[in-house]
Amino acid sequence: MQIAPPLILTHSEMVEVLTTLPEINKILSQVGAKIWPLDLSDTPERIRDLLSQAELNDEDTEALKTYFLLTRDRILESIREAGREPHVDNGGALETHMLPDDSHYPALWSAQARANYKGFDRFHIHRTDDGAGVDVVLQVLSGKGFVMRHLLPDNIVIACRIDCPSPAEGWIVTYSGDRPHVCSLNSADAGTKVLAQIIGPEKWSTEYVG
Repeated sequence: MQIAPPLILTHSEMVEVLTTLPEINKILSQVGAKIWPLDLSDTPERIRDLLSQAELNDEDTEALKTYFLLTRDRILESIREAGREPHVDNGGALETHMLPDDSHYPALWSAQARANYKGFDRFHIHRTDDGAGVDVVLQVLSGKGFVMRHLLPDNIVIACRIDCPSPAEGWIVTYSGDRPHVCSLNSADAGTKVLAQIIGPEKWSTEYVG
């Protein structure tokens, strides 16, 4: 049986499918996004066990967040390596809230079996009422089938499926929240885990654009 590559990028105006990190990052640079490998080989056994579990309680979730949260300096480094400057000087708030439901970030997304995530599969942007955007850094920590999409002018869509190659390998992803995008768990394996850090203004909203 042929094993699918861990990264697969499609572009609505390209026939070929891209599977290597350099060529994928070249396309993602059009929207100020980038992907890096994440080495999980030194992760403690307790944390590895939590990453392999399909469901987590609140204590387990907090343990994963505490272990994997990136520092301000590392987040800013990622933003700049992707060719962007942070929307807020020095990155802004590291703990932020999405209005009106007051969802808190950082947040650990964990795909649940039989859950329907299609409601989140609409293109949207994150920003404040006065137009200030946010910066997003994700760590894909386990699982397969996480999909990131970006909408370009003229309804051109870039879609990248992101799988962890092994329990010892994940990915770091960054993009600008004020560009139309989707982060989808709808086709992800149960137990797929993604740690999201969204920084900038302390409070911001989601605006659907498609």
